[in-house]
Amino acid sequence: MASDDPKLSYFRKNVGTDGLARRSRMGRSLTFERRDHTIISGVMGQPTKLSIRTGLSNNPQDADMTFRDTRPLQGILPRIHHPLPLTETQSQRLLNALKTTFRSKLDKEYGWESETTTPTAPPISNSDPSPPPRPQRPTDRHLNAILSNPLFAYDHAKPAAVPPTRRDPMDVFDQAVAKGMMTRKAATGCLAAKRRQILMFSDVCLQTAMADSGAGRRVVQWLRTSGEERSGQFLGDKALLEQLIPYMVVEGLEEIVWGWADRLARESDQLGLKESPKEPAHKVQGDLLSILVGAKATIMKDRSLNGAYQDLLRAHDTWRWKQNVWYILFSPWRALSWHSTMDAWDRPPPSEVLFDKYLALEPQTPRLRTALRIDRPHLDLHHPTRPSPERALGFFRDFSLALKQQIPPPKSYGGFADRVSTMGLDTAKYLSQLGQDKDAEWVLNLVQSHFQSDSGDSSRLQIG
Repeated sequence: MASDDPKLSYFRKNVGTDGLARRSRMGRSLTFERRDHTIISGVMGQPTKLSIRTGLSNNPQDADMTFRDTRPLQGILPRIHHPLPLTETQSQRLLNALKTTFRSKLDKEYGWESETTTPTAPPISNSDPSPPPRPQRPTDRHLNAILSNPLFAYDHAKPAAVPPTRRDPMDVFDQAVAKGMMTRKAATGCLAAKRRQILMFSDVCLQTAMADSGAGRRVVQWLRTSGEERSGQFLGDKALLEQLIPYMVVEGLEEIVWGWADRLARESDQLGLKESPKEPAHKVQGDLLSILVGAKATIMKDRSLNGAYQDLLRAHDTWRWKQNVWYILFSPWRALSWHSTMDAWDRPPPSEVLFDKYLALEPQTPRLRTALRIDRPHLDLHHPTRPSPERALGFFRDFSLALKQQIPPPKSYGGFADRVSTMGLDTAKYLSQLGQDKDAEWVLNLVQSHFQSDSGDSSRLQIG
């Protein structure tokens, strides 16, 4: 449209330039559409009589009026009123309502309460002044898991309140995690230092102090957030697992260990732990179970081995479908054999049913049975209800015959000199109780003549 058009000049003068002007096809009308979707139109030859209608209606009769000035239009539109800021009381009420709604929704999602019922508090007995323990809400467990993560738990501005010699090693762990400097080796050192600190300065039992430290949960969270658990390569780090799993057992995280063992059984190739003669995947899985069994045997307050027996039976039932299940169970079975005999004097008698089931899991392959020729005779001596010295006597007769023929003892004896000498003393003691003094004296003389001790203590003998 030409710039000297008198009608367009009129529109620009009275309406402004914030819009788009166009003629009709017949050239008789002129329309000006503003960016606020207000349309102003007029007829050629009648410059003072214009119609105004909004872009919300195509019917000109909906809003026709004589155009004089745009300022009166401000009265047509409603005035916008911004809400006033909330008071402190209103803000607190809103926050409480949001928290209540959030908790209620999550409680219903995770089974805390149904849609129509609410949990009722159990009656409090008058004889017990302390309130009953309240179950932990799913929301509390969820938030605690987030807030206890070392990435959020460490306070950079918190000064050290104790001397460096008494500083909590897990504070050092949290600081290193927050700075992205934590490694598996450093985590192993922090866990070991924490356990030494507990043994030196804690007044409660080891199991309780380790559980209260929360060290296992913090390291597991770091393994997850750092991607170590996803890759699975940490499962080959035996030093880390030996320090970590005992904490996990006392903190109630044992099922996570079983999940790791199951991953080893099913995904060993994908975890970067490929089969090799030096470190096959089944050996890594066996070592993991051995550490779990050892933790149950060493740090539990009651010193009972029933939990360790149950773990070994569970492992057998879980992976019995694997052809190499006996190689998986070999290491934990032998570790539990050691605790069942060498430490039997400091433990309560185990369950007869569990002990018999444990004996039935003795590895059946010839090569493994040869390596275990010391274990079964010693275990028979420590049966909770039916101890028997027959296998032990047979072992020492074969051992004496081999010595007379100048046949060197098997290499496996060299690593278990304490085991052989202790079994000899246990055999002689039990034979004496049965009245078989002659056999008891023969066994004792055999052990003392072929095993020597620098300290003169016959309970710790070495091969001469």
